[in-house]
Amino acid sequence: MSETAGYENDKCEVRISPKCRKKEAGYQRRARYAQQGPWLPACEECARVPYEPPAQFQEKKEEDPAQGF
Repeated sequence: MSETAGYENDKCEVRISPKCRKKEAGYQRRARYAQQGPWLPACEECARVPYEPPAQFQEKKEEDPAQGF
């Protein structure tokens, strides 16, 4: 009985890092948020990119009252 050896044939599907190798996907990562979306194969560079914080935790940009509407 032969088993596959791992991720040798998987390619990175996340592609969010400028250094993305687009191959050798030995990691799993969600594309945008840590708790939302499917797990995708990712290379090491893409797996190291920090997740985007959810909207409720992002800093809100205050509007400049001098600009008006």
